[in-house]
Amino acid sequence: MAWTTEHSGRSIGTLATLLLFGIFTLSAAALTVVGAQVYQAILEDTRQNNNQRASCAYLMNRLRSVNGPISIEQYQEGSMLVMEEEIGGEQYLTRVYLHEGYLTESFLPAVFEFDPDNGEQIIEASDFQLKQEGALFQCQVKCGGEVYSFSVKSRGEETAS
Repeated sequence: MAWTTEHSGRSIGTLATLLLFGIFTLSAAALTVVGAQVYQAILEDTRQNNNQRASCAYLMNRLRSVNGPISIEQYQEGSMLVMEEEIGGEQYLTRVYLHEGYLTESFLPAVFEFDPDNGEQIIEASDFQLKQEGALFQCQVKCGGEVYSFSVKSRGEETAS
């Protein structure tokens, strides 16, 4: 009888140890999965934020680089930024506007008719607002729930909006 009691005591101890090890292993695995999901969410937010900031920086630099007239025109989905440039003796128009949920840029010779579907999508956006005070342009872009605002003084000739 003594042997049976001693043997079952060891079995209970072994079982308790294995149970604790199993709980620890499951907890570690769950923590790893949760940590990976949090990391992925942070990585996605960082990527989206970088894309939005890069798009705004692109637009700022585009405004700064134009030597010709810049104007703001009304477009069916809001304001449209129109930048005129002369390249190789030919007039070109760069238009930046909101189209089908994207901030879009169109770069065409001035003789071509504007078609909003022919532009290049810059970034997904839900709002694009522009204001002009002399050579100072104030832009506001709403991307993914965040609003990015910036002001740029252009080098080009300003025209009345």
